[in-house]
Amino acid sequence: MRRDIASDTERIVRDQQAPFREEILGNFDAIYKKLDTLNAEYAAIKAALIRVEDRMKRMEETMKVEIRNEIDEIKQRIVALQERVAELETQL
Repeated sequence: MRRDIASDTERIVRDQQAPFREEILGNFDAIYKKLDTLNAEYAAIKAALIRVEDRMKRMEETMKVEIRNEIDEIKQRIVALQERVAELETQL
């Protein structure tokens, strides 16, 4: 009789735990799925950020060259203006 009671108790407990266990396993599956999605999104964002950083570096280099050229042009204009001022001063 004790064995019957024990086996009945075990069965009752097992039957009551089964839905809870299935729910927990389902929740873990959902968490793992979400983690997989987040990992994929993280990898995509990281790759995109690397591309943006590379593009920014190229743009900065291009801008440095353009700015340097503009500075050189301005210096040449200043020299030309100084020469013109000197010519005008000698004419006065």
